Parts: sequence; C-alpha cells; structure tokens
Amino acid sequence: MRKNTTSNKIEAILSAKGILTAAEISKLLPELDRATVYRNINKMVKDRKISKISTKGLAKSYELSKHQHMHLICDDCGEIYHLEPSKVILKEIQKIKRDFDTRDLELVVRGKCNKSKHLI
Repeated sequence: MRKNTTSNKIEAILSAKGILTAAEISKLLPELDRATVYRNINKMVKDRKISKISTKGLAKSYELSKHQHMHLICDDCGEIYHLEPSKVILKEIQKIKRDFDTRDLELVVRGKCNKSKHLI
C-alpha cells in the first residue's frame, strides 16, 4: 500500500505551524499543485486527521485534530486563539456524555478581539 506523502507533509506543517488556511498550507508546499493540496486537506478532514475551523466570512482554517479543545474567534479579523477547556467545562460535559455518545468536542466562542475593537 502506498503511503500518502502529501498528507504526511500537511500533517507536519500543521504540527509545526498550528492553525492555517488551505491557501497558507498550499504556499508552504510550492512543489505541489494547489488542487492536490486541497484534495488531500478535504480527505484528511473526512478521515478526522485534521479539523476544519469555520470563521465568519473568512477562509476556513485547519489544525491537527485534537479532542476537547476550544477556540476564540474574532469575527472581524479572523484571528483564532486556541485554549484548553477548564475542568469546570469538562465536568459539565461529562454529565451530558452519560446519555450521549460523543465522538469529539469543540467549543467555539466568537466575538471581537482588542485589535479589531480599536479599528472601529
């Protein structure tokens, strides 16, 4: 069976750089056709190797799949902040999980960052 080296390259980039858009990933792989990169990103999302982060009106971003994490997303500039959930949040989720088969947890908080507030 042939190993998908494009997926491995994308995984290595996201591991080193964190959250990136598909265009940013593609720029870091200039030796590959953009369609190849995008096709691999979509397959990796489907296979749950990476997660898609939707930002309001901006390009989708991607990161390595992690369980139980949070994002703060600025609706104006698209900045994404990664946070680990608090023990209180995890405790409340554990109560729900008793009657719910959870495969993943992602909490997204949207608003305006301080940089965007000063631009108004």
